[in-house]
Amino acid sequence: NEQYPATAEEAFIVSGNPIWPPSTLKYYLHRCEKPEAIGNLIGAYKVFFEENPKGYLKVWRKPHEFHQYVIGGDVAEGIATSDEGPGAKQTDFSCAYVLDRQTAELVACWHGRIDGDMYGREMEKLGRYYNMAIIGIEKNFQGLAPLIMLRDLNYPHIYYREKIGLSADKMTQEMGWRTDRYTRPAMIEETSKWLRERRLNIYDEELVGEMMSFVRWPDGQGRAAQGSFDDRCIATMIALQMYIRNPAT
Repeated sequence: NEQYPATAEEAFIVSGNPIWPPSTLKYYLHRCEKPEAIGNLIGAYKVFFEENPKGYLKVWRKPHEFHQYVIGGDVAEGIATSDEGPGAKQTDFSCAYVLDRQTAELVACWHGRIDGDMYGREMEKLGRYYNMAIIGIEKNFQGLAPLIMLRDLNYPHIYYREKIGLSADKMTQEMGWRTDRYTRPAMIEETSKWLRERRLNIYDEELVGEMMSFVRWPDGQGRAAQGSFDDRCIATMIALQMYIRNPAT
């Protein structure tokens, strides 16, 4: 199936040790839909959706007046590499998924290459558009710039995590989600449970494709297979963590 795919879903399968069973992901692949709209968000305090076929934002479900939302964001590491030669590597993307807290649907995806502070501006607009959603952005690598931007824009619903401080073991609040050797396995395990139980509603075919190339490496950690990306996977897992930590009211 890997070398001679007969169907679209078989073409997704990669070699290695996949984190999530291809049979489970095929279930989701068959339920994917084309987005309702593609475009960008414009405006400041009042945000509007402007359709553009080359836009950063894909929307499967527009904001529901009485629903609450969370957003999980993964910021590109910003590693500049050459675009020439057989060993050239492409820089990764920044990504964010919007998760409906009432229906557990991934209703929108922002995906593109952009500077960290501008990504923060985009997340501020995305959060406002989706009813002042709670925003959790991964703080690793370049994640601090968009978090600072969100704070400077006075966005009211930024995710803060608890951390034990160095002074008398006091608990402190720090902006953003931290993915490390402790939280990453827990994120993957929780996502595996939700996928297995069919509790997460996924419509994005590109997300399912990344999930099929998300494998377990020799060090035991789950990451994208060689030559693949995992920004959609990480953003989804963070969005799910925001959902779990902030149940709908």
